[in-house]
Amino acid sequence: MSEIQKKHGRRRAPIVAVGHLPSVADVEPELEWVFTMAEGEMGDCSNYESTVRADCTVATAEDRIEAARKHSKILARLRTMTSSDAGVLQAAYEPGGWPLRLREELGTVTGIVVRLACGEIGLPDDRHAQKAMERRIAKQLDDACQTHGFAPIQRLRVRAQELLNKAHHAYAEIQGKETRQMQEKRDVLSPTKNHVAPTATEGLPVRGFYKIAELARALGTTRWRIGQMLAQAGVELYVPGKVALVPLSELEAKAKPLWEGIKAAEKLRQVVRATATDARLVPSRLGGDGRKPRQARE
Repeated sequence: MSEIQKKHGRRRAPIVAVGHLPSVADVEPELEWVFTMAEGEMGDCSNYESTVRADCTVATAEDRIEAARKHSKILARLRTMTSSDAGVLQAAYEPGGWPLRLREELGTVTGIVVRLACGEIGLPDDRHAQKAMERRIAKQLDDACQTHGFAPIQRLRVRAQELLNKAHHAYAEIQGKETRQMQEKRDVLSPTKNHVAPTATEGLPVRGFYKIAELARALGTTRWRIGQMLAQAGVELYVPGKVALVPLSELEAKAKPLWEGIKAAEKLRQVVRATATDARLVPSRLGGDGRKPRQARE
């Protein structure tokens, strides 16, 4: 927490642009869980509640293992961060038993505001002494706010929010880096996934009107049969000239099962075509018969 412990002469932290901040909804539940609920979910729980309540769900051994795996992953991310950013997150989410009025006013930044106020005095090195000092300063802040309002701590609140935004951003960057690395590994292990099969809309683009022949070709049947299906469904055709057109709105409103079947058949056809293309590429790299070239075998 060296960043928080610095006095008034400290160098200003870089301002993080609002547009570059991560969504708090993406990182806050994870951080709140690791500091407040993780230990309870990883440990053995009493089955007393399940004996008196039928709707009670007792955590299984698999649940505890999953919680331990999640806990280990989050801790690894926190250790990857700078000690100042990780300390800010700890101050924000670790339960501190703060005065209720102070907590209701400051919310998540309560612990950071208290730590900042302690840092201006000088935090002791001993962990227990730090906690005792934080509880004492929190009580003094609460009493001062009760007498003078929250204006005197506005400076600390603004600074605390800046530090929390910066720490959230750092944590989200580590999250994003992990996600990108996992995706790259999947792409390397599954190169065939790079050949993305065309979707149904690529073979049968979404338009306001379709020719009956197009629908018949997509479904693999005759125009006469499609005409019968449309008539039975009560679909009204649009005939601007010699060619009858089927409105998309009519398909979706009156013949939705037929329309879904047409899209599914077209999508399957596109997947088969893409798979066949990949299969033709393999022999071309090895040799005409699918084996290595003769020179390579020798």
